[in-house]
Amino acid sequence: MRSKILKNLVVASFMTTILTINTYAMETVEMNLTYDGKSHKYSAKEITLMIDDRKIENLTMPPVIINDYTLVPAREVFEELGAIVGWNGATQEVYVAYGADLVVLQINNSVANLNGNPIIMDSAPKIINDKTMIPIRFASEALGFQVGWDGTNRIVSVKSPDTFEPLPEIPADNVDDSDEVDHETNQGSVVDEGASNTGDMVPAVDVSNSKIEERSYPETTVSNLTPPSGSNHSVIINASSEISKVDKFLLPDNRLVIDIYNSDMQLPKTEYTVSTGAVKKIRAAQNQVTPQKVTRIVLELESGVNYAVSLSGDRKSLSVNFEKNSIQDVSFNSDGNYEYITITGAKSLGPEITSLSNPERLVVDFSFTDITAGELNANGKFVQSIRKAMFDEQTGRVVIELKSRVKYTVSSAGNSVTIRLEEPTYKNISYDGEQKIITLKKNPYNPININSIIHTDRYNDYKYILTLPGNYQDIYGYGEYEINDSNVGSISLVTTGSSTQITINEKKVFALKIYEDGENIYIGLKNPKEVYSKVVVIDPGHGGSDPGTSGHGMQEKVLTLDIGLKLKAILEKNYEKTGIKVYTTRAEDVYVSRFDRAPFANDIGDLFVSIHLNSAHPNPVPNGTETYYYPHANDSTIGISTLQTAEIFHKNLINTLQLNDRKVKKDSFTVILDTKIPSVLCEIGFLSSESDAQKLLAEEFRELTAQALYDSIIEVFGVYTPKR
Repeated sequence: MRSKILKNLVVASFMTTILTINTYAMETVEMNLTYDGKSHKYSAKEITLMIDDRKIENLTMPPVIINDYTLVPAREVFEELGAIVGWNGATQEVYVAYGADLVVLQINNSVANLNGNPIIMDSAPKIINDKTMIPIRFASEALGFQVGWDGTNRIVSVKSPDTFEPLPEIPADNVDDSDEVDHETNQGSVVDEGASNTGDMVPAVDVSNSKIEERSYPETTVSNLTPPSGSNHSVIINASSEISKVDKFLLPDNRLVIDIYNSDMQLPKTEYTVSTGAVKKIRAAQNQVTPQKVTRIVLELESGVNYAVSLSGDRKSLSVNFEKNSIQDVSFNSDGNYEYITITGAKSLGPEITSLSNPERLVVDFSFTDITAGELNANGKFVQSIRKAMFDEQTGRVVIELKSRVKYTVSSAGNSVTIRLEEPTYKNISYDGEQKIITLKKNPYNPININSIIHTDRYNDYKYILTLPGNYQDIYGYGEYEINDSNVGSISLVTTGSSTQITINEKKVFALKIYEDGENIYIGLKNPKEVYSKVVVIDPGHGGSDPGTSGHGMQEKVLTLDIGLKLKAILEKNYEKTGIKVYTTRAEDVYVSRFDRAPFANDIGDLFVSIHLNSAHPNPVPNGTETYYYPHANDSTIGISTLQTAEIFHKNLINTLQLNDRKVKKDSFTVILDTKIPSVLCEIGFLSSESDAQKLLAEEFRELTAQALYDSIIEVFGVYTPKR
């Protein structure tokens, strides 16, 4: 459970992946390096940098080895890998975002942050010859890239996650258990900053009049935060005394990060949900304790909003104020093949477009934007009319009434957004968002046997794929059917050979019910709890860039996934007998934020089981099994308490595995704190204990563990009937 930092992570395992390059003509690099305020003579053989089998040349600053660690120029290298790289000069921090992961490194600071979790590095980033240079192994592996080092030829190789095979387990002599970070508790955690998919998001704009002057005051306490509400369009942060220093920066996915230096975070909540204005959500945490305390506030902003950060005259109140945008013009034109709707704002616009049926229309919403009500005289091949009005006090809306279904694309230029309409490439398919039903029109000359449709539920990727047993492109066409409501992003149709695939790109996890009448086939999107009487969510702890703890040649994330998949297989094998449907928070070695696991379970599940392993390094003595719970406010109303749930799991684990009984314990781990269904966190054994570790290494023991967890699930559902 408790995460250990890995020193020189999986070096030995990676050696087999190093490129088959035998020799390079190695020249000696002679140069002066200026860093840490001094000039240093550097003389060493040239380092060759390979990224996905490509040699990277002509770098303005070559890779260098300082104190046995390879440093590379951050932007050039990681943008080559497809990552987003940002720099905050005020805090001397570099941000490297890739997929769902974000690494934050600070110049001359050996403590980095991975998705909000502090991690100690062996080498700190430096500014060398005016270039930001960062340790390539740590930054790459934290983001899921594979790093290899060929010492003979002095080649450092980096491979993207899509280009390498799964790694073998780590040899014990490569594991350093010297530093310990708890990735799962709320205590001391910082804001989870995993980068999101920015898509077509319009960046927010900082319109602050001036930089906040830094002054020196005693430590203060951040004691209150008032989110936007009703007519209040500001976020107000109050401190008990004068604030010394404030830094702010905007992440690529429109998250505004505000750091309040020399401050103790004493807010009553760490997360604020906002349902109005320019802000979607606010998170707060004590981001730093030494050398001085730093409170970090993260605001998730709507697309394209304008904000200003200011400090009150007495420096005890920090405000984030938002300027409302306004729609200045809506126009329509056509060139015969395409029709164009252009919407212009006083400032840049961030539209959210939803496709609706019955009648066919496109709804275009602009958050925190005013618009004057009216109707545009528009009548074309696709467009029937265009209406504009305020949807609510904060949202301007343009509704494009359509004569038929269309394909649309969106482009932006300056303060204008243009929506281009054209004939869709798909046909005979429709979607009813209110009923959550997809309708396929039947063709009597090419019928579909609905019992022969192959279902592939890739719920971890939010995709549900239906494979039709035949070539139906002439009937249903091809391409992307954009929807973008609260349930479905789009529906894609692809025909390959003798089968047609319909992929539902979900925004929520659904179970599908397919039925038909004489004219149509209907695909109903249902919450799993509408379809199954009992749903369990299995949570293999850690994953991806978060390895969890390690010891005796094993990683927590590898073992928890193995146990979780074994448990999933037992549940699926026995579904007809038990009626228990199983979902997992992850089914492969990927990173899943701890903040996302409980909401996933709350939405679709009746029972949540989180699987973890423990450590007490450097003490090898502690061993055994312990089971955690956290009491919920609804414990007395749902049929079973979290304590009862934990007691059932603990009893079965102890009786089956015969490890030391470390009892049932209460703790506020995020994944069980935030659940609203019966939940349990099982610490199976200690990787720091030789006896526990040897048992966990055995396949038979992990199978026994999965069986004990299965028996516990059966017993829980024997006394607990989920309410529907």
